[in-house]
Amino acid sequence: MLPRDQSKPVHMLVVTNASAWPIRNPAAEINVQGSVSPGRKPADAVGRIESAAQRGPAIPETFALAAHSSRQALLNAGEDAAFAWYFDAETLPSVEFTVRFADDENLNWEVGPDLRLKKLPARDW
Repeated sequence: MLPRDQSKPVHMLVVTNASAWPIRNPAAEINVQGSVSPGRKPADAVGRIESAAQRGPAIPETFALAAHSSRQALLNAGEDAAFAWYFDAETLPSVEFTVRFADDENLNWEVGPDLRLKKLPARDW
């Protein structure tokens, strides 16, 4: 998942669809606060967190890459998606996460840093 020269921890956001219905086109971005490179940045990769029991107790879970993308086509009820950014968390430590998605009626929604669900009139990413 990480570039070969990346050995430091990165920012990752796990999104869980706790509803009884699928959500469509979930996408994630972070807003980097202050620091070297401030501003909004879409996720670099999306995948899943899987049990890594074969690797022993030191690494209980691992990231399984699905696509080099900031979005996933569909997230079924009860499923998780993991969004990751390739820059290391030490260099850019202060970030805020935002997720946007559509429901079955094509209404657009956002969950921002305050973790409140907000209906969007339109969606630009």
